[in-house]
Amino acid sequence: MDEQNETYLAHYGVLGMKWGVRKNPQRAYTKASKKYNKLEKKANKSLDQAGKYNRRRTKYSLGNIGNYNEARAKRSYDKAYKRTKKAAKWMKAMKKEFAKQDVVSLDQDLVNRGNIMIERYRNMSVKGLP
Repeated sequence: MDEQNETYLAHYGVLGMKWGVRKNPQRAYTKASKKYNKLEKKANKSLDQAGKYNRRRTKYSLGNIGNYNEARAKRSYDKAYKRTKKAAKWMKAMKKEFAKQDVVSLDQDLVNRGNIMIERYRNMSVKGLP
């Protein structure tokens, strides 16, 4: 076969660029903060659902309805626990990554919001979880 007639696409990236390096640290911090907020919101939603099923369980404690609500509450608590662990893992990775970042290059408002989130996470206690 003639190699000159074959067409192919090759891309080797931009010279000097490194994989996974973001050019704009403010944008990276904003994106990471949004993801953490989303994870925290999902965990709180699962806890609210678990509370709802616990209230129903106590209201309808007799028969299959009570057992059904008890099982749903347990699943919701388990889901909340997993989501809380995921948020904690994300916070740890975010803290590790942005510890390398020069804080002077970040917008002061973003730094303040990040510190507030870290304090909120440290003070957060999830009731009913092991």
